[in-house]
Amino acid sequence: MADEARLDMRTAQKIGRELQALARSPPEGIQLLQDESESMSEIYAEIAGPEETPYEGYSFRMKLVLSADFPLSPPRGFFLTRIYHPNVSTNGDICVNTLKRDWQSSTTIAHILQVIRCLLIVPFPESSLNDEAGKLFMDSYDEFKRRATIMAQVHAIPANSEGARRPGSATGSVSSSARAGSPSTLEGGELKSPSGRSKGADATPAEGKENDDENANAEQVNGCGKVGSLPSAGTATAAAITTGKVSAEKSTKARSRDKARAAKKKNLRRL
Repeated sequence: MADEARLDMRTAQKIGRELQALARSPPEGIQLLQDESESMSEIYAEIAGPEETPYEGYSFRMKLVLSADFPLSPPRGFFLTRIYHPNVSTNGDICVNTLKRDWQSSTTIAHILQVIRCLLIVPFPESSLNDEAGKLFMDSYDEFKRRATIMAQVHAIPANSEGARRPGSATGSVSSSARAGSPSTLEGGELKSPSGRSKGADATPAEGKENDDENANAEQVNGCGKVGSLPSAGTATAAAITTGKVSAEKSTKARSRDKARAAKKKNLRRL
């Protein structure tokens, strides 16, 4: 708990209130995995794969790591469950503008988690941490989707399994096994299989920071770059896949998908 002592009391109390609000009213597809006895410098959550994405039907565990000067500087985000995504490194490090150049000290934890889930809907391959995934996403979406789906099937938590929490259900305490997830996760930056065998390299979570304004939760941009309720994942991704009929020719679908993706990215630049 040494990390928790690095946060000043006022910041820790504010984070505690945010987590309580998040547990009472979780955003769509996001489940807090935190116990009041846990260190406030590390926040654990589970994100449900959005509909009509390669991650649909699976849940992914992640954490935010806060540094001593939070919220003056942003937290760092890490997926603990292995995921194939342009903006997630093989060690689980998450790259999104909200946690980089666009960071604001008033940004809430709830908003950060929503932004990360939106990243599963519309990746930004031009700023990829996984170059292979980024290139495939732009050049061969079908192959990207195939690999991302296989990765989810092997490593993520099936939505109907006991290990996955239903979006919107109450939070609970987080044991080490709960954080580890099933069937495999990145524990402390190192990928672990159910047998405990290491399958990845170490990651070094660095420092980060967050919220200032207590009431910012209600006024904060509510995910995917829009004020108000978080749009359903199906609505957000339908245009990114095709604007024509499902039975349209592949070339027509590809052109429509590319145009929709470009328009969606433009709307989400604030992420």
